[in-house]
Amino acid sequence: MALRSDSDLTFDAEYHPNAVEGSRVVATGWSGYYTGPDRTEVADVYDNCFVMEFDDDERCSQFTEWFRRRPRS
Repeated sequence: MALRSDSDLTFDAEYHPNAVEGSRVVATGWSGYYTGPDRTEVADVYDNCFVMEFDDDERCSQFTEWFRRRPRS
């Protein structure tokens, strides 16, 4: 599990690897963006899918992202 939040609390994100085959990884997760004086109002939430390819030095050499904004309630 990878959870990230910035110091101003304007976003949270969580991603997990779903498939690993050789040097290719597929990960899915979400990103949430917040507004308001105390950063508690949800502005947008996106569901994401990342496909990454890593080189021999384990650096990401290719990156593709698909995303979709969740409908607002």
